[in-house]
Amino acid sequence: MKRSVPELREVTRKHLAERWAAKEMGTGRIDIVHYEQKSFEATVKSGDKELKFWIDEPAERGGLCRGSHPLGYFLAGAAG
Repeated sequence: MKRSVPELREVTRKHLAERWAAKEMGTGRIDIVHYEQKSFEATVKSGDKELKFWIDEPAERGGLCRGSHPLGYFLAGAAG
C-alpha cells in the first residue's frame, strides 16, 4: 500500500510521540575493532541490547570473507 507524504508524516509523528512517552528515545553506541587485513567486528549497543557482526571484504579484495562488505551494510541500513 502506497501512502502519501502527509500520511507518512502523521505516522512518523505518532511513532516518535509514542517512543518519547515510553522513554525509548536515546543514543546507541557502536564499537569497531580491527582484527586483520580488512576484517572488523562491530558491536552495536542500545539500552540493554547488544548486537555483534563482522564487516569484511571478499578475498579478491583483500578480505577474509567473514561478513558483508561495508557498502552492503550501508545499503541494508538505508532500506530499513
